[in-house]
Amino acid sequence: MTFLLLVSSASALETGYCVTAEVKDISPSFIGIDEEFTVGLQIENCGNKLPEFISFELINFPSDLELKEPLIINIPSLNYANSERFLTYHLKTKKDVKPGQYVLKGKLIYGGADSFFSQEKNISFNVIGKRAELNIASLKTKPVLPRVGETVELTMRIENTGKGSAKSTSVYSDHQFEGTKQSFVGALDSNEDGPAVLTFIFC
Repeated sequence: MTFLLLVSSASALETGYCVTAEVKDISPSFIGIDEEFTVGLQIENCGNKLPEFISFELINFPSDLELKEPLIINIPSLNYANSERFLTYHLKTKKDVKPGQYVLKGKLIYGGADSFFSQEKNISFNVIGKRAELNIASLKTKPVLPRVGETVELTMRIENTGKGSAKSTSVYSDHQFEGTKQSFVGALDSNEDGPAVLTFIFC
């Protein structure tokens, strides 16, 4: 579909037209590799003249992302001042996407029979690599039922259930007893676990 863009020498406000596009939601906030996410845009009429035509277009769309909607979405008329519409783009990162910051460029076009106007909007988000997810898999004390004054060894198994590796893992406990409060576990690959041991005097 081809659009003819006519730009008047007057500003949009001088003609009474005013439409804005704002990014309201990017979900999830942490976007991984080969993962779906959504971008929500709010289109609002801020002028005193009702535009006959409004569209939003994603331009220069990167090849390592997938989009389920068309690049150009035509928006129903905003029938009164301060009326709004909400657009949702459903996207997905490909398996070969490179982690880092991405900026999608969008173009809002609006106007009527007399003139059309356009403005560009940047949609920025970060794609992270494979993430580590650390949890306490098990917890045990030795002895099981310590007495006052005894030395206790607390062992926690820390597991990585995520897809990425944890390069440096340590456990810290702010307990009230005399003894060690921190234990270094080290690197944990995906689906790997390791022990964190704290020794203290039970009192």
